[in-house]
Amino acid sequence: MFRPMHTRSHYLNRYSLVLLVLFFSLLATFGAAQAAPQTPTTGPGPVIYVPNEGFAITTLRDSNSYDLLGSVAIPVANTSAINHSADGALLYSVSRGFNQQSEVVDQFSVIDLTTQSLLGSVDLPFRGASHCTASTVVALPDNSKAYVACEGNGFVEVIHMNLALGEVTLGTPIYTGWPKSAQYVNGSVYVSNTQSNTITRIDPLTDQTEVVVATHPFIIQDAVVDPFRPYAYIIHIFNNRILIGDTNTHGVVGTLDFAGQPIDLLLSPDGERLYVTVDNGEGNGQDHIAVVEGLGSAPSIATTIPVGVAATYLASNDEGSCVFAWDFVNGVNGTFGSRRIDVIDTATAQLSAQPVVSGGDADGDFVGPGAVSLAVYFEPDSNNQNTFSVGEGAGSIQLLVRRGCSSQGTVQVNYATQAANNGYDAAVAGADFEAVNGTLTFAQGELTKIVEIPLINDDLYGG
Repeated sequence: MFRPMHTRSHYLNRYSLVLLVLFFSLLATFGAAQAAPQTPTTGPGPVIYVPNEGFAITTLRDSNSYDLLGSVAIPVANTSAINHSADGALLYSVSRGFNQQSEVVDQFSVIDLTTQSLLGSVDLPFRGASHCTASTVVALPDNSKAYVACEGNGFVEVIHMNLALGEVTLGTPIYTGWPKSAQYVNGSVYVSNTQSNTITRIDPLTDQTEVVVATHPFIIQDAVVDPFRPYAYIIHIFNNRILIGDTNTHGVVGTLDFAGQPIDLLLSPDGERLYVTVDNGEGNGQDHIAVVEGLGSAPSIATTIPVGVAATYLASNDEGSCVFAWDFVNGVNGTFGSRRIDVIDTATAQLSAQPVVSGGDADGDFVGPGAVSLAVYFEPDSNNQNTFSVGEGAGSIQLLVRRGCSSQGTVQVNYATQAANNGYDAAVAGADFEAVNGTLTFAQGELTKIVEIPLINDDLYGG
């Protein structure tokens, strides 16, 4: 077949084509597998908690399809911190808004996720010269007590809970100095403090405190404490780095530099990787997630994963096969578009899905127990995940299709070819390749499939 304006050539003719997933469906057998997560769940099942999706509303979305499963009304709007109980039955939320007297108030709430009803709430008082302005909330495993890091006034609020009686009451606050992050690790609560530049350990039995890492003169923000090693990984603001603090010697023993300002930290459940959202700065339109390996010996950035324009807080599922990050769709002229969630397949460090939601962006663990995200995507051979170039003389192109984040259950995906719209060198079905379509079935434990597309060698340069 001859096309005007194209010169005949006996060299390899190259073109691009796109394999487009038309739609993604799950077999009924997967529903049973998904309903039996590793962690026993008494809540609504494997869900993503999406705060601020509507006025004073937190929605519960299926962790795979992101379909709406339910919603809970929070007494005060504008949730800034969330967390959940270990079994997924309770949601802890801290919000700021107006009470019935039109006064600004910070409020801690406990939600029964099974019945989607409020179990109790308590106002967090104005202390010193400021409101609480909560940054994080964490509860003890027995749900008897919660700790709220009040970045605004420097206190950690202690909340006592007797949920059988519907009692949620304030305890004695603990001043730590602008607490930013709080986490429960190995029987203690650890808090990073921006004003005092310390990591403080709180004994939940007595609420007594001790400084386990002092970072002065470094100014810090969020931190994560390693449950497997005597280290804390701490964001050093203004200097594009994290500090490594030793909880035995109480000092800084190392640093790790990044290409932008670290925003949030997440340690994988097995302690082998540290995930860091990194702000690449104004105007470049893309942040990234850095993956740090070699923890405990020689930490280094193993890879970076490009994401969206404003990635922030991180969470993972129980097994660590998926990492989730709040982000934005790129808007017009550098503005922010819709809110979305970046889903990372940790086995390959690939961005496997970016579902759009309308709320989100509260600090804390927004991924419920047993959550999975069965994204199916193409293993790229270039920077584009679904456009590939190949010579016609190759006979065929084989594309690796990967099932991300989970190997549980049986999954089906339907596919079809579509010509790339990139000019005269785009491939044409019937002239350059044979159009294909079909269904891939991933069996239990199966992670990859191959799609083969036959090529037509017409000895013409270009498409």
